Amino acid sequence: MPHLIRYLLPLLLLTQIAEASDMMWDVEELKDAREELSLRDDRTYRVHEDQIMLRDYQGVIKWRLPISQVRLMYSVLQQIEAVAEADASLYVIEGHEPNAAAAYREARPSVMVNFGLIDLIGHEADQWAALIGHEIAHLKLDHGSKNRKRSLPLSLLNNAVRIATPDPLVQIGSDFVTGALNAHYSRDQERESDYLGVIWAVQAGHDPYGAVRMHENMLARQGARLQIPFLNSHPSSKKRVRTLGELAARLGGSP
Repeated sequence: MPHLIRYLLPLLLLTQIAEASDMMWDVEELKDAREELSLRDDRTYRVHEDQIMLRDYQGVIKWRLPISQVRLMYSVLQQIEAVAEADASLYVIEGHEPNAAAAYREARPSVMVNFGLIDLIGHEADQWAALIGHEIAHLKLDHGSKNRKRSLPLSLLNNAVRIATPDPLVQIGSDFVTGALNAHYSRDQERESDYLGVIWAVQAGHDPYGAVRMHENMLARQGARLQIPFLNSHPSSKKRVRTLGELAARLGGSP
């Protein structure tokens, strides 16, 4: 059963972070895209001049990416892999509200970023290093497995309380307690992944303030919108930005 859950996890994550689409594009394949190769009917992309046009299975163009940006993303992935001693795939998925996730896909560690996050980060290599490092850290630290082991007993406990009493106040209290416990561990995991991701970014030659700028940009974007999916799983806050800034300063970054 644990193995089954491990392989189902990417599908569950993709359901949450994509906007009703199962399309995925492998950045390693896209970086080598050439116009003559992309003309094959089975390709889910087309190349025109300096852009890659991502398509669905019906040939509808979903997004356009500069080839230079795709190659930058892959280059940063390789740099983080080298210092993290990891071997991961990087995928582009649909979704216009910034989001990212890390999971195992076909037993391989994988990082998934959607259109919105790619647009937000752009060609900022330091921010890509922080993001990719953070997501790979989740995988290296086995946070997904730990979350599953923790969530099951909490869920069973919450259900037992609901069965034991019809009192809505007690049920609300149980929801609050289990939710608070999950949030506590999630925050701890985010801090661990922040720290390790920034360390790897620096070891790979990047400015540690990339993580600070990424979360500052996310917070600024949040101010204009009701909700951003990325912030549900990677909650940004002034405290988090300050903590990342203090870490970056200790590592000798440039604000």
